[in-house]
Amino acid sequence: MFKSYLKASFKHLLNNKLYTSINLLSLILGITACFLVVLSIAQVLGYDRFHKNLNNIYLLNLRFINQDRYHDGSPAPLGPNLSEIAPEIVEFVRFADMETELVRYKDKEFFNCNFKFTDPSVIDVFTFKFVKGSKQNVLADPNSILLTRTTARKFFGEENPIGKVISVGKYRPKDFMVSGVIEDLPQKSSIHFDGLGSFANVKETRWGIRNFPTYLLLDPKCKPEDVEAKIQVMARQYLAPEDPSGTELILQPMRDVHLNLGLLNKVPSTVQSKTIYLYGLVGLIIIFISSINFINLTSAQVIKRQKEGWIRKVLGAQNSQLTVYIIIETLALFLLAFGSSIIVTVLVLPTFNRLSGSDIQFRFFQSTGALLFVLGFIFLIGVISGLYPSMIVRTLSNQSKVWEAGAKNISFHKSMVNKLLIVFQLAMAMLFIGITLLINRQIRFVNNKDLGFEKEGIIVLPVYKQKVNSKMNLLQSQIGDIPDVSSFAASSYLPGEREFNQNLNTDIPDLDKLERISWISVDQSFIETLGINIIEGRNFNKYSAQDEQYGYILNQSAVIALGWEQPIGMQFEISGIDKTGYVIGVIEDFHFKNLHEAIKPLALCILSGEYQFLYIRLQPENIQHSIASIKAKWEEIIKDEPFEFIFLDQELYSLYKPEIQTRRIFNVLSFAAIVIACLGIFGISLLSITNRTQEIGIRKVNGATAVDVLVMFYKSYLVILGIAFIIACPIIYYYINNWLDNFAYRLDISWYLIFLSGIITLILVLLSVSWQSLRAARKNPTETLRYE
Repeated sequence: MFKSYLKASFKHLLNNKLYTSINLLSLILGITACFLVVLSIAQVLGYDRFHKNLNNIYLLNLRFINQDRYHDGSPAPLGPNLSEIAPEIVEFVRFADMETELVRYKDKEFFNCNFKFTDPSVIDVFTFKFVKGSKQNVLADPNSILLTRTTARKFFGEENPIGKVISVGKYRPKDFMVSGVIEDLPQKSSIHFDGLGSFANVKETRWGIRNFPTYLLLDPKCKPEDVEAKIQVMARQYLAPEDPSGTELILQPMRDVHLNLGLLNKVPSTVQSKTIYLYGLVGLIIIFISSINFINLTSAQVIKRQKEGWIRKVLGAQNSQLTVYIIIETLALFLLAFGSSIIVTVLVLPTFNRLSGSDIQFRFFQSTGALLFVLGFIFLIGVISGLYPSMIVRTLSNQSKVWEAGAKNISFHKSMVNKLLIVFQLAMAMLFIGITLLINRQIRFVNNKDLGFEKEGIIVLPVYKQKVNSKMNLLQSQIGDIPDVSSFAASSYLPGEREFNQNLNTDIPDLDKLERISWISVDQSFIETLGINIIEGRNFNKYSAQDEQYGYILNQSAVIALGWEQPIGMQFEISGIDKTGYVIGVIEDFHFKNLHEAIKPLALCILSGEYQFLYIRLQPENIQHSIASIKAKWEEIIKDEPFEFIFLDQELYSLYKPEIQTRRIFNVLSFAAIVIACLGIFGISLLSITNRTQEIGIRKVNGATAVDVLVMFYKSYLVILGIAFIIACPIIYYYINNWLDNFAYRLDISWYLIFLSGIITLILVLLSVSWQSLRAARKNPTETLRYE
């Protein structure tokens, strides 16, 4: 029986090539989208799975209650004290960043290594595979260091690294002896480092310093909420006095760390959990749109198959057998689309990775989980999609009702269920178009917004390497002789990249009003080169040693936070700089961070040893020639170091990479959703016109024009589009409003763009309907009524 049903199913599919092709194409698009979504989610949820103790590892987060913000750094004494009050804590591990501006081995220099200090228990809590050395007491010696395989090879080549000594630090270098080498951490790791030293080297261990992420390994038999309750006792005792706004400690499972973007100090490579949920929702919507196409087209065709159902009933078929027959036909088409989608997924995956910034790999035998999940999901959707058409077949094939059904000529265009499904399709199409238009508008806004400085026409050279930094004065003087160079400057950080936060010296009057301040080390030409406006006081003087030693320039936000009406000459000191000085100028606020964050208090000062970037403003007429001239000067002065540069405006644009990727993905998904919806509308309109050919002929005989016939078909779709628009509007508004909340500087939601999404959908639907409608309207009525 199954074999005969399958054979009949394929025969029916082949006899209706056009409708089968429409169904197949829309299902392939939908299932491919489902594949990409599942693979994306699997990649994200696969983080940290290599740790054997993963289910029992928790990260301590500080929650500032009244401020509704979180912080993944903890005070250094917290871990040891917690293990005493809560025996359920098996081990604790703290991490601290190591000063690694420069690492030396013999005559070799290395920069920007990611070294951290940690506790020896890190080996017991996390799972690392040792390549060389023993895990026993590997960090017991404060002067020992553990390296990853790639870092060891970079430092020592093929030499045995064990026992080798490296010098870490630029200003206060310290020697460390390599005691072990571990395999590189997997890409899907929320913790990243090139080397680990002993936490015993950390000197700043006051309760008020909260810069140390702390992980706890809990007893598998305990309840985390019970441990969290005990932890709150210590929070009230030691942390609450430091923060009057209210502080509590939250245990976050390590398996969720990768999904959390709500922290002040984010774990590297984190992604926003909302994005994962959004991907899943988008995948479901697209596969549902594809399934709706199948349901609508199949249910529209089963009216023509009433004779087949009636004959099968006469030959003894039961209602259940008719249901199985239709479901088998449905699953055959879905499985054919599933197999085709695997091929399409492999072909489009490189493009999807480029758009989304992912590195998803699809290997047939290594991605069996994703394959089985999608296959099971498709099987379920296929069965559900086949139930409604099978119900119609059963109704039409009942012997007692078949002629009644034929007499009433049940028509698809009057079916409320099918119209509701089309409404859903079109609403989702409008949703994708509207969200895409609004995201594009916000991205254009952040890219074109006045940042408070001039970003165009500036190239930036990294100069943090000691060989380059030591010759920077010579390099600047030579570059200044190039005719097309307008000006140049240096700073410790790039605008938009990051800034350094430091406490103020609260012994100085008024400075206790501002707990921490961001600061950037700049030279005397920085403000002029970037075109930042000075609103009070003056700029740093190139010929004044006092400005370099004592001068500070504050932004407006800092002056407002300190409550100063006359800031010029006020005493000022940032604790970490140990540079007691005074304010010589106030500048307009400029965006030294991205637009996700509001402008914070900022201080500019001169610390020449901190310079890492050289800014060069070029005349716009001949930029490429100017860059070639700068390169020639570089190669003449800085030998054996490659010439590298970036355009400042492009670097600032890249700060919104996640949003740009979201925009690109929505562009693709919007296109897919629209194509699927238009395919469905085209197929349904074709069937509707075929069923109403004689009606059109009679109307034309009675004087109807081609325009009257077109209006007749357009009317029903205009009503459906109106309902879909009403449904889509609040959904678009809700999602975009939430998405825009990620920006401190955002545009208001533009209703005209939401309305435009409805207009675009209207045009596409009318185009899908018009071709067949126009053919039917122009057909000679004698051809359609000849045999009546």
